[in-house]
Amino acid sequence: MFASHFARFAFAATFCAALALTLVTVPAQGQTPTTIYTFAGDGAPANPLNNSVAQGRDGNYYFTTCIPLSTNSAVFDISPSGTLDTVYVPSNCSYGLTLGSDGNIYSTTGNNDGAGGLYGSVYKITPTATVTTLHTFTNGADGSYPYWPPIEGTNGVLYGTTQAQATNSTAYSI
Repeated sequence: MFASHFARFAFAATFCAALALTLVTVPAQGQTPTTIYTFAGDGAPANPLNNSVAQGRDGNYYFTTCIPLSTNSAVFDISPSGTLDTVYVPSNCSYGLTLGSDGNIYSTTGNNDGAGGLYGSVYKITPTATVTTLHTFTNGADGSYPYWPPIEGTNGVLYGTTQAQATNSTAYSI
């Protein structure tokens, strides 16, 4: 009986000592970021938007730049090693990106998307860089100015909002 109590005590003491060692906090060490691309401007991409970056299934990082009403507004991808490629150039700003479960990237233009979408649009980009406009807003019952990328619900449907300048702000699904 004594041996049984001693064994339990030894186990408890060892367990508590191990637990105490795991709870000792070590100050976090600062991390040094690694620059993989510099946005220099001068004909190169500039003004990357900070509203989202999406990593594609190909491992590349997709992002948008925005200089309104300029050809400098584009969707780019950067490989982990820093190689930059232009994926799509809408005629106005794209506002962030969402990677869908289907492997496509989804985004919006806030206004004047060049395809007759004065009030913005929702579009998708396939892994082969084929662009399809999914909806062009009319400033009617569907709203206008979708300034944020849609999100994907667990049901696979895209959801987003519009921000009309005066009226007709909406929540939509596609």
